[in-house]
Amino acid sequence: MNFVFTSLAILFAVVVGGSVLYLLTILCAAAVAKVQARRRLDRHDVVGVLPRIVVLIPAHNEAAVIRSTLRSLALQDYDAELFDVVVVADNCTDDTVCIAECLGATVLERTDDNLRGKGHALNWAIKRLTDSSGMKPEAKWPAAVEEKEPAAIDAFVIVDADTEAAPDFLSALAVHIAAIDDSRRLWALQGRYGVLNASDGWRAALMAGAFELINHVRPLGKDRLGLTVGLMGNGMAFSSELLRVSTWSGSLTEDIDFGLDLCRNQRIRVVYVPEAQVKAVMPSTAIDAASQRSRWENGRGRLVRERALPLLVEGIRNRNGLLIGAALDLMIPPLVELSTLMLIWAVLVCTGWITGGLPHAEAWVDAVAVTSIGLFVYLLGGLLVAGASASAYSALIFAPFYAVWKLCLYLGRGHRSQRGVWVRTARAPRSTENSVETARPAYTRSEGE
Repeated sequence: MNFVFTSLAILFAVVVGGSVLYLLTILCAAAVAKVQARRRLDRHDVVGVLPRIVVLIPAHNEAAVIRSTLRSLALQDYDAELFDVVVVADNCTDDTVCIAECLGATVLERTDDNLRGKGHALNWAIKRLTDSSGMKPEAKWPAAVEEKEPAAIDAFVIVDADTEAAPDFLSALAVHIAAIDDSRRLWALQGRYGVLNASDGWRAALMAGAFELINHVRPLGKDRLGLTVGLMGNGMAFSSELLRVSTWSGSLTEDIDFGLDLCRNQRIRVVYVPEAQVKAVMPSTAIDAASQRSRWENGRGRLVRERALPLLVEGIRNRNGLLIGAALDLMIPPLVELSTLMLIWAVLVCTGWITGGLPHAEAWVDAVAVTSIGLFVYLLGGLLVAGASASAYSALIFAPFYAVWKLCLYLGRGHRSQRGVWVRTARAPRSTENSVETARPAYTRSEGE
């Protein structure tokens, strides 16, 4: 009995304690990065020519939300002559194409019943835009793209169709792109990806807080430590040369897979650009959230099973810190799962203490207490570093209910239902009141960011 209790206690200590230690290290690095942040680059700091950009918007039946996305891009403070907006309408059966064309975007329509999904849509569109041999007469090209050689495109920026970009989103990316040494032909950037509708109930507010921790604090810390920040699927920028030689997978986590492939195959470190902000609409109802969460967790589970351990072994064998960091980041459980494991560990230790089955039980109780405090410090400290809104803090009250809902989702069939299919999560249309014209105050910068 003593052996069983001790073995389980050690296992939980390694998993839970190691995860919390990792998160606290990232938090400290993020706090240092925020305090010691250098002055933001400004377009006046750039020596030379600002890049020519093509913004790609993969869209599958996004008529309800794509208007706000295109309006936010039309209101960019970046030179309109230096960027084009291309909507990749993938197997659309609604008014997405009509709306995009009416708002001035170039539309590339794709229909393929076999290769469906964001990754396939991006591969198809990028090939048409970069490979002259892939151009077809019926394609509707931006005039500037049509008249120039493919090499005239310096960078591709990818945003989702339910996204509103901050007015200086492209400018922030552009100055970083212009500052990249000309010898670096292959590079990737990731902007700050947040939640647009955080005021749409506790579920959206809780998601906003989670995004601050996962999509800002962790990338900020990893970037400060010299690790790759990975790709989040929205607000990304790539050199055109990189996308000519790299392709997306057709998996449910095509963006994460792509970032890992860049790190593993081409030793490319994705760099974080927190000044370049985008915010997307998150589901605010249980039904819509279940669909999205099932897809995300399905994909994440596959990543952990298939890629985490091989990356870690390869990184250790080759002494490659980028691979080791990417593997460890994959292995860290989400906060709900980590909190659940913490609770199980605490129950196990208390049971061993009461029954006398766990040697040195008092020391184990202290270890659980210290680890619990560490997780609490990461949660509140991360929100503080991110400059999270008051609604994100108040939504923490509902975190236990969300945890129970998520665990029930794991036990249901929905978590295992979606396999390699791009299933659009239903979202409410963005009203005029919530459109980008009135949403600009949502884009605020934390001091020292």
